[in-house]
Amino acid sequence: GILSLGVWVAAGRQVLSTALMGLDRHHRLVPGYISEAVVNLALSIWWVQSYGLAGVAWGTSLPHVVVSIIFVPWVFCSVTKSNLRTLWVQVWIRPSAAMIPFMVVSWLLDSSWKATGVLQFFFQVLVTLPAALLGAWAIGLSPSERQLIRSRLRMPAWASAGVSPEHT
Repeated sequence: GILSLGVWVAAGRQVLSTALMGLDRHHRLVPGYISEAVVNLALSIWWVQSYGLAGVAWGTSLPHVVVSIIFVPWVFCSVTKSNLRTLWVQVWIRPSAAMIPFMVVSWLLDSSWKATGVLQFFFQVLVTLPAALLGAWAIGLSPSERQLIRSRLRMPAWASAGVSPEHT
């Protein structure tokens, strides 16, 4: 559970870091990444004595989360002149809120019907996917993004691929 905090912020961090690489500004991330590694090591050594493996997990997760949601976005916004609040909403808050229906359905399903094998587990995942799609559609996408998808779904396949009918 503790390390899942790092996983939660990892996707957004990766997108921002990759964008900075594309802009050839990724060198600005180095101080934050070095600081994260040093603090990770120090906290893990310090907290393992009191909390065992959970202390190591916290020592790893906390610096990762701080660098991911504060330092990397700050660097990205300073390079691109983006708004930090808007970035947080777009990169972490909306995607996280979009998965709440999936989380609720998964929790309800797991608490009422425990999987006893791999096939049953995958069936349960299949049953919960509509909740993920609903959340992604209703919360994760902006109205203009939903409209774009609707318009693309109405087009013939050749039109959405940018190919004219005479070339098909």
